[in-house]
Amino acid sequence: MTGQIHDMVLHNRSIYSLCGIRGNGLFDPTDHGLQPSEMSAACQRGYHCLYSVEDGVLVLQHVKVGHDLARKHEPGKTPPTRIFGVLPAEGDHLGTTYNALNRPIPFTGSLLLGRDFIAELYQHVGFQSPHNCREVIELTFDGGTVVDTVDRSQEMREIRRQHAREEKARRRLLLQCTEERQPPQPPAGVFSLEY
Repeated sequence: MTGQIHDMVLHNRSIYSLCGIRGNGLFDPTDHGLQPSEMSAACQRGYHCLYSVEDGVLVLQHVKVGHDLARKHEPGKTPPTRIFGVLPAEGDHLGTTYNALNRPIPFTGSLLLGRDFIAELYQHVGFQSPHNCREVIELTFDGGTVVDTVDRSQEMREIRRQHAREEKARRRLLLQCTEERQPPQPPAGVFSLEY
């Protein structure tokens, strides 16, 4: 598995990665009769979304869905699947895009949004952790309306510092264990029989 494509959220004129979810009510293509398939190693769940927060309301703007080969649209035979009444735009070899959905989403819970990703902390598996971003905000929603906003950037910075301390201690222990396993060195000028 490789790093996965995050959903994105446009908030206060900035694009954020959706890097944490607690709650329910976000878009799910299976609720619309679609069975998304993996688009690439970086999108194994088979879809990704662009949301926006407009006047305090969570809105679904665009969705790209991996081709559902069992229900793939064949011109003149099967009608394409609509999402919220919107027909898909032309797709590519990976999937089909639904643009300009502009659909309020009745999500209730909290979303962690991150931006300014720290490339050195890239995880080559799954979704990136929120503490891998320099700026992290938590938006809390009730029925799709923002009820609270908290800047979590300082907390994420502390998590990064703690991880760095733990990694430093782990490396020090590993080096110590490696040194203890080294055979004793013979005195200078003496040959060793160990290869």
